[in-house]
Amino acid sequence: MNNCNPLSVTIRKAGPEDVDRIMEIIHRATAFMHASGNPHQWSDGYPGRAQIAGDIAAGNSYVALDGHGTPVATFCLMPSPEPNYAIVHDGAWRDDRPYHVIHRIACAVRRRGIAAQCMAWCMARDSHLRADTHRDNIPMQHLLLRSGFRPVGTVFVADGTPRIAFERCPEAPENG
Repeated sequence: MNNCNPLSVTIRKAGPEDVDRIMEIIHRATAFMHASGNPHQWSDGYPGRAQIAGDIAAGNSYVALDGHGTPVATFCLMPSPEPNYAIVHDGAWRDDRPYHVIHRIACAVRRRGIAAQCMAWCMARDSHLRADTHRDNIPMQHLLLRSGFRPVGTVFVADGTPRIAFERCPEAPENG
């Protein structure tokens, strides 16, 4: 359902009890991506339960809750370094300082503003963020651009496929 009314969410760390709901959210988001012109991202069972359980165990998984306390979105916010970001093809990172990476952002409902609220929450925790997305994931590219991220080149993820690399940097320090 696409509803233009924003849904206010509360964000908290995910726990082991959230795995089933996170997997439901991911399945819905995957179906939406595949139906809207992005059939190659999140295929072959990625991200799976083991990945989500690992994110939770590492303390990097979060859920966004609606007013009833039901998780309606999920994402991973993890500290650097991200091994897949060691090499950027056809570009370069703009800032080499430590950063956080946003991965596996997914919404269960198509309500305007949920993903943006998740992104704002991440930006409030670190001004230097990186993310990547498939070239066919136009909604995610728009979200990143609206959130102040800029494309910086191409990275390759674990399965060897390319992703557009995005970075949101704090102002670079003045040269002394």
